Amino acid sequence: MKTKSEARRQHILDVATEVFAETGFERASMAEISARVGGSKATLYNYFPSKEELFLEVMISTNQQQFSAVQQLLKVSDQPLRQVLQGFGEALVKLIYSPDVLAVRRLVIAEAVRSDLGYDCYCRSRKQGEEKIAAELAEAVARQHLKDYPPALMTSHLLTLMESEFIDRMVHRSAPPLTDQEVSAAVARALDVFLGFYSA
Repeated sequence: MKTKSEARRQHILDVATEVFAETGFERASMAEISARVGGSKATLYNYFPSKEELFLEVMISTNQQQFSAVQQLLKVSDQPLRQVLQGFGEALVKLIYSPDVLAVRRLVIAEAVRSDLGYDCYCRSRKQGEEKIAAELAEAVARQHLKDYPPALMTSHLLTLMESEFIDRMVHRSAPPLTDQEVSAAVARALDVFLGFYSA
């Protein structure tokens, strides 16, 4: 039955999430995941044809709801654009530098030199997010809040600036958690630069 299949698929994802978190992508095995799930490897491969695809599904299913909620904050409206961007930026930085998301990002980067996992992950997650952000910035251009530059370029600059003060945490395993004050101040400085150039 479909309900049973969906429940089984979710159980596999839950178990795989634990295994990847414990061992990392490279050392995790489909045999270990299958043993913990209970059942044959053949059944596991019926749901997920490869370890790479399973990892990608784990990453997306784990974080998609949170990222969608953050993207909803970036809705160009009658509110001042800077206020909208500030709220969006703070929520985004807190999410992408949360321990769980940061761990996934490190795994994806580590695997990017060995397989297509990094690019596949980009296409199914970050790229889609960038396209939604670009659409909102295009709306800001249409409302004459921003200068008429390619939305994809503005998106790249915006995201890079918002993350710029914390990027070293990607390689700093024991960095202390970010405080709300740190994030708010860093996003404000990023917007000083972004809006200093792009404001209409």
